[in-house]
Amino acid sequence: MKIRRRSKSRNWTPASSAARIEDLDAAVVNTDWALKSGLSAEDRIAQEPVDNNPYRNFIAVKTGTENEAWVKTLVSSYQNDAVKAEFDKVYKGTGISAY
Repeated sequence: MKIRRRSKSRNWTPASSAARIEDLDAAVVNTDWALKSGLSAEDRIAQEPVDNNPYRNFIAVKTGTENEAWVKTLVSSYQNDAVKAEFDKVYKGTGISAY
């Protein structure tokens, strides 16, 4: 695949990449910036996989506290159907829950 530079700008941010997508052959844009710029799931040409993805979000706690009641409450308050529904609403179906 040949990559050629179409712009001399070297100071692009995620926001400017999404906003100037018509000036690009392709771009890597985080979902939140893509949505803010009016792009949709139908506009994407690829998406990161959920399985074995080291960059997905996770809940981390100090070693030895993972079985404490407050941790179970924290996890269950995030990983549930209501949060997933809101996530899907906000991100318009472009995100994939990893839990």
